[in-house]
Amino acid sequence: MSDLPPPQQSLRTSLSLHALIAVGILLLVALTGGDALKALGIAAAYFVLAGGWSWVKGWRAARAARDRDRASLERDG
Repeated sequence: MSDLPPPQQSLRTSLSLHALIAVGILLLVALTGGDALKALGIAAAYFVLAGGWSWVKGWRAARAARDRDRASLERDG
């Protein structure tokens, strides 16, 4: 059983925040005259990895909550 606390923000909020950061990476590179294609790859990798980690944390917290609920029902019943 996981001892992770429940997420403080929803998955949608997390993904929105990570999307904004990815756009910020692209804007920073565009303003500094960097390689746009390389920046797009880095921003996409950031979004996928960070969004995936947020999803995994939420999934693990939900699974732990279900396990706690199931255990309390078995004790009560």
